[in-house]
Amino acid sequence: MTGSRAPRARAELSTVHRSPASLRHALLATLWWAAACGGVEGPRWAALSEGFESDLTALEGIDLGVWGGAPVQWLPAQAATQAATQAATQADGSGPRLRVSLPPASWTPLGRGLHEAPRPLGEQLLPSGAAPVRLLAAGEPLPELTLDKGRLRRLAEIGDGPLPPGLVRWLAESVEEAGFRVVGSRVLLALPGAAPVPQGLELEEPLPLGEVEGERWRVRLPGLTADGIPLLPGRTVALGGPLPAGGILHLATVALGAGGDGAGGRARFVVTLGERTLLDHSQDLERRPAPVRHRLVLPARLPAGARLVLRMEGPLALGAILEPVLGPGVLGRPGMRPWGAPPDVVLFIADTFRADNLAAWGGDPQLAPHLNRFAQGCRRYLGAESPATWTLPAHAAFFSGLYPLQCGVLRETDTLSADAWTLAEHLRAAGYRTAAVTESAYLSASFGMAQGFDWYEEHDAGLGHTIDAAQRLLARDDGRPLFLLVHTYATHGPYEVSAGTRERLGGRYTFAGHQDEVIEELKDLFEAALHGTPATPEERRRLDGFEHLYRGGAADLDLGFERLRAALDGSGFAERGVLVFLSDHGEAFGEHGAFGHGSAVWEEQSRVPFLLRAPDLEPGEVLESVSLIDLPRTICGLLGIEPHPGWMGRDLAMGAGSAPIFSFQTRTVRDVNHLAVVQGGTKWILPLHGEAPPATWAYDLARDPRESRNLARDQELERRLEQLRPALEAVRLPRLSAERAQLTDAQRARLKGMGYAGDD
Repeated sequence: MTGSRAPRARAELSTVHRSPASLRHALLATLWWAAACGGVEGPRWAALSEGFESDLTALEGIDLGVWGGAPVQWLPAQAATQAATQAATQADGSGPRLRVSLPPASWTPLGRGLHEAPRPLGEQLLPSGAAPVRLLAAGEPLPELTLDKGRLRRLAEIGDGPLPPGLVRWLAESVEEAGFRVVGSRVLLALPGAAPVPQGLELEEPLPLGEVEGERWRVRLPGLTADGIPLLPGRTVALGGPLPAGGILHLATVALGAGGDGAGGRARFVVTLGERTLLDHSQDLERRPAPVRHRLVLPARLPAGARLVLRMEGPLALGAILEPVLGPGVLGRPGMRPWGAPPDVVLFIADTFRADNLAAWGGDPQLAPHLNRFAQGCRRYLGAESPATWTLPAHAAFFSGLYPLQCGVLRETDTLSADAWTLAEHLRAAGYRTAAVTESAYLSASFGMAQGFDWYEEHDAGLGHTIDAAQRLLARDDGRPLFLLVHTYATHGPYEVSAGTRERLGGRYTFAGHQDEVIEELKDLFEAALHGTPATPEERRRLDGFEHLYRGGAADLDLGFERLRAALDGSGFAERGVLVFLSDHGEAFGEHGAFGHGSAVWEEQSRVPFLLRAPDLEPGEVLESVSLIDLPRTICGLLGIEPHPGWMGRDLAMGAGSAPIFSFQTRTVRDVNHLAVVQGGTKWILPLHGEAPPATWAYDLARDPRESRNLARDQELERRLEQLRPALEAVRLPRLSAERAQLTDAQRARLKGMGYAGDD
């Protein structure tokens, strides 16, 4: 069935445009988001980060206090204007920096000539193009410790935790001259021969004040990218413009640092409006972001010309006012606004989740019972294909509405271009609050995935933390309709299974204690597998233990999704909101001589679950082939918002049809790199690069869903493929160019642990 959708009144939501900035102060946006519903003028919102510019040259005389017993040195950018400063920062690392003294007393001995000291601003991400952190001895830079990749990953995994004695011993034994290494929120110093820490050490590092994205100032911190306004101790930011009497200012405060003596401290945030103090709040300095939310009510009567003034006080720290938004004083609640509102949207992405984990795709009905029940109330796209068979290009594609070759994201360190127009950007421009919680790695701001999100939170603490964070984001209501992205790696390797799932499914599945227990016994099978040749029955039996661990992770994901769905529907979301469940790709277990993902484009890797529930969308099965590239247009269609004209794909809620769709491998594995074309129940697989030759494989998916009978020599299928050449050429034509992602040691370690080459 193709189904139908009841007509929905189009939401009239205008965008905010860039407002001018005064010489030393940002002006509050004078154009506001406004909604018109039922002929009644709706409420208005304004983002304070709109039009804000951090005038770095104005900070030249700022007093940043004392660190290590000596004044903090401020090294401003050499550029004369903000625009030039940004260009210089990206080009040659000449952006603003600070330098602090690290006397011997500030170093903690770890033994064997190894010492550590806190970074004054806690853990920081280097601005794009910034020169690296330096440790100076008597004005001369010390060399950075040269470590092999294995120990770099180990240090990154440890983060701020204590170093094991074995690692300390190895570092000490490998040091021939004094050197240092930044690890998270600390600096490691190695001195040969257990020499004492010398006087005159100074740490110099970039100051990450943020950058402009589109029309807003963005602050990027470890694990969090958000609209915001950066603050330093003693610095005042004044915002002028029209203010809504009785309105509410929603914001979060964050302060990163280790205190003036490296042993802690507190930051004080003050927000005033004329003579009235709206916020006077103190919070501990943290080495990683720990935002505190605030809801400030503006007075019913505002003095003429009143200005909002923001400031932070305390020891050396990097502070920020995050996601500052002015909104109406009366909100109602989601689904029951005084003015009405478009539907909220929650997009749940289960990374690496095979379609046949669900009963609708032929899976074990006991594996994911909650998702199976949810699917019964959804439009179920049984022929859904991913635009790519591994995480990075797949997400870049269906976020941007462009296939991988079009958006340029193909390799393991490509980042989505800022010139892409993502679904999140489109919904934000239409007045939506956009928020995300992801489990990092390739779903990181480092790969361009945060574009368009007011708040983009990333972590590696697992599914439980993801669901908790999603519920916190749902609770941060400011009256705008919400687009929330929730992403998890619960079914991505290395596979893990909870004790509860082991107990519930232990009679149906054989769960090893750990993935390594079964992988070691399968290495010969992986190495001997032939591309395109299915595993033998004996090989399949050997693979069962490996696959069962994967299936156990799917059962755990089912529990996490159910917890979020229950919280949503308990608030009435089912009657008013759009909920999407999908995966970015599948996982292979030798069905065609390939394993994992990103290694081929057969159905076990390219076919994905795609479930769509919306108030006006009739549940049922759609058998026609569709693509996740259709997601942006489909979501906009459900919301009554015009889609971006540059997006590929279709509005599936209006019918799927039989348009050709494409799935890309993009990573060369064993000298093989393919793409797949699917149309009208037929699938062709052919080489990705070079002129498109005849297909290597072709299948009738309706009669042969397991792709066991190759029809590549069928003349009729060859003729049909030839008719698709123009469409094939169009999706292979680049539109955007990707840049190389800048990754920290911790990010590289995470990718390595997930089986990717990372930055190698």
